[in-house]
Amino acid sequence: MARGAVTLVVGLVLLGGCGPFRPIEPQSRPVQDDSLVTFLDLPLATWLRIAGNQSQRLDSGLLQARLRIENFLDTDRWVDIQVVFRDKDGFEVEKTNWEPIILHRRRVTEYQINSLSPKPVDYRILVRDPRG
Repeated sequence: MARGAVTLVVGLVLLGGCGPFRPIEPQSRPVQDDSLVTFLDLPLATWLRIAGNQSQRLDSGLLQARLRIENFLDTDRWVDIQVVFRDKDGFEVEKTNWEPIILHRRRVTEYQINSLSPKPVDYRILVRDPRG
């Protein structure tokens, strides 16, 4: 009798866990396209997060790229950023020089740059550690 009661209790516990599946809802975070930003040094990916990036075509026809990058460290850090602008076929048409940017501790920093001509339709942002 005790054995049957244990089986009944186990069966009820298992049945109580059954029901419609509700997936865990993701936390609300800004949509980001990580394929547009490449960290060239491995440690950067552990203490930085892309908080958002977007592009827009200006009235002048130039492509404007905007990046929001968050520093998780308790110290300010410098990084170098380079933007490669590409045409509709994915070929490089413009490339900026490496530009030093300071990322303040535990803050989101915004970076913005425009193409020099209206040819680019896409871009890639490269981020490196200047000490590496």
